[in-house]
Amino acid sequence: MSSVSVLLPTLNEEESIGKTMTEIRVVVPDAEIVVIDGLSTDKTLEIAKSLGARILLEKRKGKAFAIETAFRELDSDYAVMIDADLTYPVKDIPKFLSLLKEYDVVLGSRFKGHFEEGSISLTNSIGNQLISLVATVLYLKPVSDVCTGMWAFRKNSYKAIEITSHTFELECNLFAQSVKKGFRMCEVPIVYAQRGGTSKVQLVDGVKDCLFLLRERFRP
Repeated sequence: MSSVSVLLPTLNEEESIGKTMTEIRVVVPDAEIVVIDGLSTDKTLEIAKSLGARILLEKRKGKAFAIETAFRELDSDYAVMIDADLTYPVKDIPKFLSLLKEYDVVLGSRFKGHFEEGSISLTNSIGNQLISLVATVLYLKPVSDVCTGMWAFRKNSYKAIEITSHTFELECNLFAQSVKKGFRMCEVPIVYAQRGGTSKVQLVDGVKDCLFLLRERFRP
C-alpha cells in the first residue's frame, strides 16, 4: 500500500485545526498528518499533538519555507498540501490520490469548480485569473487556478521541486517547477469555502506572482 502524508502549514489555526484533522482521519485514515507550524502563539500545536500529528517547527516566516521543510523531511509515496482553515475540500483528497496513479502533480481548481458565496472578493478573483493567464502564456501549459492552495504530489515530484520563493509566490513556484521538470499534471474541480477574517493578499502580491513566474521561466 502506498504511504500518504497530508501537509498542513499552520499559524494560529486553533479554531479549525482539530476539525481539519478529524476530517482527514475519516477520508484517509492511514495518512500521516504533518503539521508544519510557523510558531503559533495559540493552541494550534497543543490540539495537533493531541490528535496525533507529526509536528515540524518552522522558525522562518512564510508558507513557502514550511513546504520546503516538509518536502525535505518527507519520505511518503504521496503528499497532499492543503490549508488548515477548512476552505479547501478535505473530502476530495482520495480523488487527488487516485489521480496520482497517473499524474505526478495534481492541483485543485476553484475556477473549474466554484466558490461559495463570500469566499473571495471580485478583485482577488480577477487577479487570480490574470495570474493564471500569465502562467499559461509563459509556460505554454494551460492552468486555470495557479494560486490554488490544494496540491498533491508523487514522491518523484516533491523531492525534485526547488522552492525558491519565500513569500506569497509558493504556488507559482510549484507550478513553474512542475512544468519545467516535465511532470505530468492535471487539475481537479474543487469547491472553495468561506472562512472568517479578511484576506491578507493584496494587489502587490499579484504583481510579485507575475514577476516570479517571469523570472523562473528563464532561470536555468
